[in-house]
Amino acid sequence: MASAIANSIPDLIRIAESQFRMRATSFDHFRPHFLHDDVTVHAFRRSGNDDHLDDHTYDGLRDWFENQGWIVSRQRFRKPPFDGVEHIYIAPIETLHPSVAFHATRTVSIKSIENNGLCPGLRERCNTERLDSIGNIYAASKLGSPGDESRNNFGTAHWWREHLAHENRFDDPVWSILQIDVAAVGGLTCFRDIWSRTGIVIRANVPIDGRFVKTVA
Repeated sequence: MASAIANSIPDLIRIAESQFRMRATSFDHFRPHFLHDDVTVHAFRRSGNDDHLDDHTYDGLRDWFENQGWIVSRQRFRKPPFDGVEHIYIAPIETLHPSVAFHATRTVSIKSIENNGLCPGLRERCNTERLDSIGNIYAASKLGSPGDESRNNFGTAHWWREHLAHENRFDDPVWSILQIDVAAVGGLTCFRDIWSRTGIVIRANVPIDGRFVKTVA
């Protein structure tokens, strides 16, 4: 499997460079140790300069890779000396079919979600600085229980709720957990999140109707 992956990614990168008018730099020894060994790491820039890809170009690139069977994750380093530098992580897609999923959100947002639906992330309203959130809904497959962060029970909905309560750009400590009835919604595409054992990336073309979302914590 690893050999096939190594042979496939360079070919895909070359095609993407031509199709999206960008250039890629690949890093053979820059993968965080906790990621699967099928994850590769890259930096994508616009051809002719050092600018990061704009959101529109990145969305097209992400969708193109997904059509080839690969999931793309965009991250920005937040610590010197690489503060602000974007990296692209590419891995084989693992499609999931959960019946329910759990999503941590600010409690103040619940009324809007009930009335207008649960929307994919937009840059201006994302709760964190994670670029991955744009265009996606991140959820957990396990609810967990209160205190999971202090017990290092990583990746449950309660872990995310407790973690985000002190790690969000609104400095809002009041968070809740929503249960999404994925099976009832229909039309959702779900992938395994490469950053979490229990993480689910939900791709929704339209907001998830509030009828299929309920507060559980």
